[in-house]
Amino acid sequence: MFTIDYALTGMCYGHSYPKTLSWNETTDPDCCSWDGVTCDVSTGHVTGLDLSCSLLYGTIHPNTSLFQLSHLQHLASNHFNFSPISPSFSHFTRLSHLNLSTSRLSGSIPSGIAHLSKLVSLDLSYNYMGDMSMTGRLRLEPHNFKTLLMNLTQLENLHLAQVCISSGLPNSLLNLSSLATLDLSETGLNGKLPDSIGYLGFLKCLDLTQNKLSGPLPESLGNLMRITGLHLSGNNFKGLVPSTLSNLEQLTHFRVTSNNLDGTFPECFSKLIKLEYLLLGSNNFSGPFPRWVANLTQLVVLDISSNPLTVGPIPNLSEPRNLQILFLSNCSLNGTLPSRLFAIPSQLKWIDLSNNKLHGPIPQSISGLVNLRSLDLSSNNLSGVVELQKFSNLEGLSLSKNNFTVSIGSNANTTWPNLIWLYLSSCNTTK
Repeated sequence: MFTIDYALTGMCYGHSYPKTLSWNETTDPDCCSWDGVTCDVSTGHVTGLDLSCSLLYGTIHPNTSLFQLSHLQHLASNHFNFSPISPSFSHFTRLSHLNLSTSRLSGSIPSGIAHLSKLVSLDLSYNYMGDMSMTGRLRLEPHNFKTLLMNLTQLENLHLAQVCISSGLPNSLLNLSSLATLDLSETGLNGKLPDSIGYLGFLKCLDLTQNKLSGPLPESLGNLMRITGLHLSGNNFKGLVPSTLSNLEQLTHFRVTSNNLDGTFPECFSKLIKLEYLLLGSNNFSGPFPRWVANLTQLVVLDISSNPLTVGPIPNLSEPRNLQILFLSNCSLNGTLPSRLFAIPSQLKWIDLSNNKLHGPIPQSISGLVNLRSLDLSSNNLSGVVELQKFSNLEGLSLSKNNFTVSIGSNANTTWPNLIWLYLSSCNTTK
């Protein structure tokens, strides 16, 4: 039995509404006109049912009338009160799109799902019972995972984020030759990343974030010529970044933070001129600051923090005119802040240069960063007078453990109405 629960209005980013309240057999007997229902024009069979963001709440039972819709091709559901996925889902043999994401389902994914051979898109992501532990998540047993990869050969989109899989990634992945999106983030995957991953020629987005994958990155990743998003953060990858990644000319998002990759900063990225997000932080990259970063003119986010760089200065980074986030903390950078660092990229919103060996004054050009929201220069040897009254959008500021004299104006509440955190220890402050 399903009810309307208005407490769920926060789902779907506040865009939920009770679709089924408009369903009325008396005033409108044609269900094909109901909100969320799609029918085949020629046969009248219900082929699509979109219950997402509809505030529905309740347990799904095996004998529910939902499973009588044998011609269903598209199904998107709502809050199922942590009931298991019924084996009766295997009756939907015509399904091409199944979206049970954030549907509050629990237990093991039934083997029948792996036999819906017409599926083009399958999304079972983000189903968990209150906590984020593996025991509280929807589970996909290793055998069923392999069977799914072997049978669903028409899949173009597979989303299993936060489903508990806790196994290796089998070579049967090669069967999904049409796959464009693969999201296996936070699933407990372990072992090495197989070479077969690099032979999914249509893949545009690969997300393996926050797993237990280890070993080197396979050189076959360079075969993913169509990929735009490659997300590998939060694993145990080690060794060098393969030079074959220079082949990924369509790449716009690359995330590999919090691994154990080493060597000098990979020159292969210098050729990837479409990169917008480059996140390499918390690895073991060494050598000088990569000057080729200045050639990546489309960069929006750059993170190379917490890498043991050879001590050196910060080069000019004024060419990426869209740069909004710059994280260079804990990189052994020394020297002064170059005057052109802040001169052109006026879009900068978040800057973190903390825990380095920088010295000297802050360039006057920083006053042009009118959109600045967060600035962290703590734990350096910077000095001089800092006038921050112009930064009316500041949400966070840390100048601690420097030799600054900071002018904050007569009323900080008026100057920074959005300020959340402020650290000025070891600074002299004036109004």
